[in-house]
Amino acid sequence: MAIGLSAQELLQTQVLFDIRKAQEKFSPEVKEKIALGKEVYSLVPVGEMISRGWLPEVNPSSDARDLKASLEAFFDGKKLTDLELAYAAKKTNEFDATSPSQLAWLGRAKQVARSCEVLRKYDEREFSQILEALKPLLADEKSVAQVAHLLSLHGIRLVYVEKLKSSKIDGACMWLDQESPVVAMSLRYDRNDNYWFVLRHELEHVRNRDGMVMPAVDSVDALEACEDAANRAYENFIDPDDSIPEFIRTSRITLTGVKSLAQAMNLHPGLVIGRIQFLTKRYSLLRNLQTKIRQFVLDDCFNVDGWGIEFMRRVEQR
Repeated sequence: MAIGLSAQELLQTQVLFDIRKAQEKFSPEVKEKIALGKEVYSLVPVGEMISRGWLPEVNPSSDARDLKASLEAFFDGKKLTDLELAYAAKKTNEFDATSPSQLAWLGRAKQVARSCEVLRKYDEREFSQILEALKPLLADEKSVAQVAHLLSLHGIRLVYVEKLKSSKIDGACMWLDQESPVVAMSLRYDRNDNYWFVLRHELEHVRNRDGMVMPAVDSVDALEACEDAANRAYENFIDPDDSIPEFIRTSRITLTGVKSLAQAMNLHPGLVIGRIQFLTKRYSLLRNLQTKIRQFVLDDCFNVDGWGIEFMRRVEQR
């Protein structure tokens, strides 16, 4: 690591620098190849995608035309000038354009989803049943291991793809077709309260059929309303009676009090304290109640890419 850049970022910077220098002295044909290489490396983080095994047919020194062909195959045959994907997402800057890292992450999530089987077609009329089936899992951090299978029983594909550097994306709702919703999660915050927040947020996008076309909404105001609705869905999911705000108003926030409230609500204490932290803006409160869940999600799971798990090899072994 030097000057704040990783090895992959340094490699990509060097490649772009070499391209600019070379453009000054080569023939038109070579210059065309160089320009194509510059375009390819500016659209998505090619070096990081190669290191993650997402472009297995190429390497950083491959001809620009081979890189272009590999990227277009990765994005379902889309031309490099038309790589935007339809999705609705929970990310750090919800109103910003899709970044190159986010675009690559979304493309990989869609690839992983296509390999996942569901046991029936999605029926939006059963959405309330899906939520009721999920609620008993909220009390135990280990129960996150059951979520992907439960959703597959209702036609929803849940995939976990490790984030790329600077992607700043927590989850997304996408569609393989009009009857095949996908929820993708990056698990970048390894906490049970964040897991359930992101999951329920994206499921609300599924419920509203958001992310089926691009753009999902046609104005900043509409996007803000869409994201607010998804956020409120989590609040109503874990606390439909507003027990947590009432607890904040009437009680001292203590370890014993939070645990008692969680037991009464049939929730893990981490979900209760996470909501208390958000409502009071006191994010250091009882953080030991928020537990790590990534280990349970990733164990023996074929809907995973990243964290040292070789996704394609696991699929081939199925």
